[in-house]
Amino acid sequence: MLNRLIRCLADIKQGRTGFEQLPPAFWDPEIYGSLVYFDWHAIQFIPDEHKTVEMAEVALDQSGLALQWVPRALKLAGLCERAVRADPEAIAFVPPELATEAMYAHWCSLQDGSGPFLEDVPLRFRSAALCAAAVRLTPNNIFAVPPSAHTPEVVAAFLKAEIGEICLSDLPEHLRTVPLSRAMLERGLGEPIDVPEDVREQLPAELLKIGE
Repeated sequence: MLNRLIRCLADIKQGRTGFEQLPPAFWDPEIYGSLVYFDWHAIQFIPDEHKTVEMAEVALDQSGLALQWVPRALKLAGLCERAVRADPEAIAFVPPELATEAMYAHWCSLQDGSGPFLEDVPLRFRSAALCAAAVRLTPNNIFAVPPSAHTPEVVAAFLKAEIGEICLSDLPEHLRTVPLSRAMLERGLGEPIDVPEDVREQLPAELLKIGE
């Protein structure tokens, strides 16, 4: 029996098979912890009622993605932070009430910049600092920056990036805030007519004469 188990585990380790092929006789609660220690994928096949915080920690030490197989009752804040540190993609398995801005900041910092991603961050975590970092990495993230976060840092990050042919008229009206409208007009990336009326009232008169 033991020799057969060893052979099965060797096959799993070599990728020739998976835990779903492990015979039922080997799914003994007494060795659940050992199976997870051997390979974190085992936690997927262990009944929730037999999973423990210690077992989850062992799995997360191997891969943050193991969090998806941890029951909600065991998803403590510390475990979730541990999972996201190990693998930022584990953020997808963190309960909303346990997610933090720090988790999303870490996730954002490791994006490859191939496309916008800020829209996947809950609105409550889109701080000016996080938004500025996201825009520096991918300028098109500006479309997901809340107007309240249009700080000088965010505007500067956007305008310093390679924004191509984007001009003020390309932005949705609610994003044509005072800071962004002013900066884009100063750089010739828009016309006064592109500025919303309520914003125009807050800009210097000389700036609104550009292009006249």
